[in-house]
Amino acid sequence: WHRYYLRHLELDLQQIDPSETIPYWDWIHDRATTAAPWTNNLMGGDGRQRDGKVTTGPFAYSTGNWPIVVKDFPRQPDFLTRRLSVPRFLPLRQEVLWILRRVRYDARPWNFGTNPRESFRAALEMGPHNMVHIWVGGNMAGAGSPNDPVFFLHHAMVDRLWAKWQKVHPADRYKPKTGALRGHNLDDPMWPWRTEQPPVTPRSVLHHHALGYRYDDERRW
Repeated sequence: WHRYYLRHLELDLQQIDPSETIPYWDWIHDRATTAAPWTNNLMGGDGRQRDGKVTTGPFAYSTGNWPIVVKDFPRQPDFLTRRLSVPRFLPLRQEVLWILRRVRYDARPWNFGTNPRESFRAALEMGPHNMVHIWVGGNMAGAGSPNDPVFFLHHAMVDRLWAKWQKVHPADRYKPKTGALRGHNLDDPMWPWRTEQPPVTPRSVLHHHALGYRYDDERRW
């Protein structure tokens, strides 16, 4: 779902500027709270202490006119918020390597009850994916996490790791074909793109090259 979401946004951006791409935030190496992507010319910095308000960069409410419209709760502030944690709480290289060694893509019950030791999907989702959302904090820690543009850089990194895993385990396949909640099985149309033709399904997004993009370091995988 997120792979298509990212590509959909990237194609929309390219309608404005054909050279535009969504970069990934490599939080394995880019761990400082004062360097990329937290600089004034990229995502802006941390939120201020009293309320988490982001006051620097292009997405600060006062400088970039970036109002928060879709909110997690009625009294959520109109401005973007962050509460960056200490760098040692970001995912480590050793953890990512452990996850990339998971042989099975997924296992029953195909949801949050799946044992991460038995599933690449569960290990990546419940580990680094969730950790980074919590580490950024503020809007990123809730259901409205796409309000923070760093959401897309983070999910591009998650997608990159999925592409790496696919390269390392070419014989393994997406699971499940059936038996999961609607929208998660191999040939289920995915909301909100169910009416597109051909339908957008997990099967239709398994190969990122077929979607028209690749990662800058793929030759080294």
